[in-house]
Amino acid sequence: MDYFSWPKEKFVIYRDRYGYGPFPAIYYNIDWITPRAQKMFGAKLTVSIQTAVGAYHEGRERFIMGTKEDADAAAASITKRVLEEPRFISELQKGAKHTESKWRQFLRDIVSGTTSLSTVAQIKAAHRQWIWFYGEYGFWNAFVWIFGADAVFNGVKAHLQARYPLTHEEYLVVVAPRESSYAVVEERELSALGRRIDRSLPLETQPDRANKLLELHARKWGWLPWDYIGPDVWDAKKILDRLKSLREDTSPEPNRVSQKQRHIIKKYDMRTSDQRIVKDVQTLTLMPDEKKALCTYAQFVLHNYIFKEIGKCIGIEQVQCSKFSEAELWDALDTGDSSGIKKKLKSRLEAVTTIYDADGATFIEGDAAIRFFEKFNEDTKSVTELRGQCASKGRVRGRVTVLRNPKQSIKMKSGDIIVTTMTTPDYLMAMKMAAAIVTEEGGLTSHAAIIARELGIPCIIGTKIATQVFKNGDMVEVDAEKGVVRIIARAASNQS
Repeated sequence: MDYFSWPKEKFVIYRDRYGYGPFPAIYYNIDWITPRAQKMFGAKLTVSIQTAVGAYHEGRERFIMGTKEDADAAAASITKRVLEEPRFISELQKGAKHTESKWRQFLRDIVSGTTSLSTVAQIKAAHRQWIWFYGEYGFWNAFVWIFGADAVFNGVKAHLQARYPLTHEEYLVVVAPRESSYAVVEERELSALGRRIDRSLPLETQPDRANKLLELHARKWGWLPWDYIGPDVWDAKKILDRLKSLREDTSPEPNRVSQKQRHIIKKYDMRTSDQRIVKDVQTLTLMPDEKKALCTYAQFVLHNYIFKEIGKCIGIEQVQCSKFSEAELWDALDTGDSSGIKKKLKSRLEAVTTIYDADGATFIEGDAAIRFFEKFNEDTKSVTELRGQCASKGRVRGRVTVLRNPKQSIKMKSGDIIVTTMTTPDYLMAMKMAAAIVTEEGGLTSHAAIIARELGIPCIIGTKIATQVFKNGDMVEVDAEKGVVRIIARAASNQS
């Protein structure tokens, strides 16, 4: 099908960020274009497309999730099922948890060496299994919140407010998940670790017991800043460095909303069926965080073990494997001839559009790929405000500091507004200096959302293109009562 001729308004852009490569990301929605999705969710995707110019952290990539017609059908169907079938989402989560358990064991076996990667057959088998787990977990976990989260959130709110005089603020309390984000759990454990060792000592002079504790923490959580393609990981030294900058009061308190939730439920004598619907919304808001935790670790293992071995065999860097489909990689492994891969590598790194539909994967490279990417370009200079989801309420004005990675936190000044794709624990010191936080990604249980609430500062998430619209030095107003970020004055260096 000639998707390139379709108007851009027909597509849904799910993500617009640095170019982390079409594979394995596109494997995530393998089943989303099949009758299986139609049967489970009442809708399926026509096509999934990733279009990129440049590569990795120096590039930009757009991830297109089907058409607007696909998305609207999915949102309506999922909301209907949540309202008519209490625990629908909880049942989906059971499927995700079942898959997660098996996937984590598979990943542990790879890391420990229990699963050998010493032959081509073993490497291919591990890669094939990894792809299956990625797609299976994506089916149970991601489809429902990518397409249904906003519609379900608003639909359930309207349903409850039609039955009870529930305020917006009470609704936010009722549907807030009780479980903590994985990033918050790590920070609590790091804070506890800091009470067991002398932070003032350099790593080389730490006693053996302290070194072992640091190594254990790094082994458990070192993958956390990896994201999609790394290369950042936390070793024992980085864990100790983080401890030295961590204050005792920075670890968020355990979630205490359950008591308030019980009070509101009792206040309105909420029906049991409605309480089950509320539980579904709580589960839905937690699922993106669960996906991020598992898939970040899975990506870490894929690149540092499976792609590492594939790269060695065919003579390319492990991160470059993400620019090729499994069929291309396996063909090079089987034949021992990687000349085809190497010939394509330069063009794949420059520009590539990957189309995944019922016919499989198709690659478009060169000028055609660039034109398709540029079809979705927006004149961000003319954009003066963005909308997102309110994760922590409040309204402030301040100077923008765009953080594309934690290392740029040194640019922060007290009272600045952080604008970033998403945050991880190594953004914490910058976040403590911020007047507000604006992210392109994330849900109500994302790291940025939770830390912002703990710090009592406004936070707006899910703006999609904030790092393109706002520039360093811009003065903006963050209205986290309405979910709007607007430019008050452009920085002099950003004015045309």
